[in-house]
Amino acid sequence: MSFDNKISEFPRSTSKAITLDDVIQSMTAWRANKSTRGEQIPDDIWESIFALVDKYPDMPVCSVLGVTKMQFQRKMDELRSSEVPPRQSARIPAMDFCEAREAPPSYKPERIPATN
Repeated sequence: MSFDNKISEFPRSTSKAITLDDVIQSMTAWRANKSTRGEQIPDDIWESIFALVDKYPDMPVCSVLGVTKMQFQRKMDELRSSEVPPRQSARIPAMDFCEAREAPPSYKPERIPATN
């Protein structure tokens, strides 16, 4: 699945074309200088990754960069959730519980045939 039209949240701040080598260098520098093992990939690097996946298939790009499918999916989900705010109608109140009543059967046989 590609990030087409899903990354509009990130502004394209540079007019220079982003290359795979540029992103590899950014990832290498970030990995060498990050303070903790669990530190997340910075948004400017994600912006570069998204620029690449606009042009090339996402999984090969992520593979070369060492980004897992899970990291990629989480970032995509994060962008989706920030783009589409939850909608609630003001006219229809939320309903927590609805009781269903059992209706009598519409047909009642006079005699039930044996099944054996």
